[in-house]
Amino acid sequence: MAYTYIEVCNETLRRLNEVEMTSSQFSGAKGIQALVKDAINNAQRDIYSRDREWPFAYATTSQTLTAGTREYALTTNYLSIDLDTVLIDRNDSLDIEEKHLTPISYTEYVDRYIERDEQRDSSDYETPEFVYLTPDYKLGVSPTPDKAYVVKYTYYKVPTELSASDDVPEVPVQYKNILIDGAMYHMYMMRDNIEQSDRSARAFEEGIDQMRSILINRYIRMRDTRVSDVINDW
Repeated sequence: MAYTYIEVCNETLRRLNEVEMTSSQFSGAKGIQALVKDAINNAQRDIYSRDREWPFAYATTSQTLTAGTREYALTTNYLSIDLDTVLIDRNDSLDIEEKHLTPISYTEYVDRYIERDEQRDSSDYETPEFVYLTPDYKLGVSPTPDKAYVVKYTYYKVPTELSASDDVPEVPVQYKNILIDGAMYHMYMMRDNIEQSDRSARAFEEGIDQMRSILINRYIRMRDTRVSDVINDW
């Protein structure tokens, strides 16, 4: 069962012995109520910053390649990219079956393939075999594509800022108390209540550890080190 932004805000307000908000009051909230709204978003960002691979942050996207172009902008809301998942989608009109691309480092691309790619003319373009990331975080493919192939990949996204009262936080409902603990930490820090902020911080970190153990560590898989450090600054 989903829960909403106003619900976690009001739960936080109850813990603080403050007046709750109605839906009609929510957008114009002021004072302590506005601070609680900010604290929930801050706590959500804190959760995302603790690990890049929460399952609830998992997303997929696609990019249509242009014949003759090797490098492309990444999706704008990524936190990390999984190059192991990059594939060319099946397209009967282009006579191409689904094909996974092999991840390589940019250094390897420069050392082994860039000269070949730059010397070829359009008659030598072909189906890409490799995928890499440039130093300025663009997605690169090699050899230079000869057709408008569609490339798909998975990534972990940055959290969506909560705004409307009925927005649904991305942290699963069974872990909403962790989100609230994080908000309580921020509220107690704002009040200079060090003892309570420390207590809330411990509960928050313990909750994150539990969530990580259940949602991530249980499903650890081998990953390419060329992939894991592709991090967006958000």
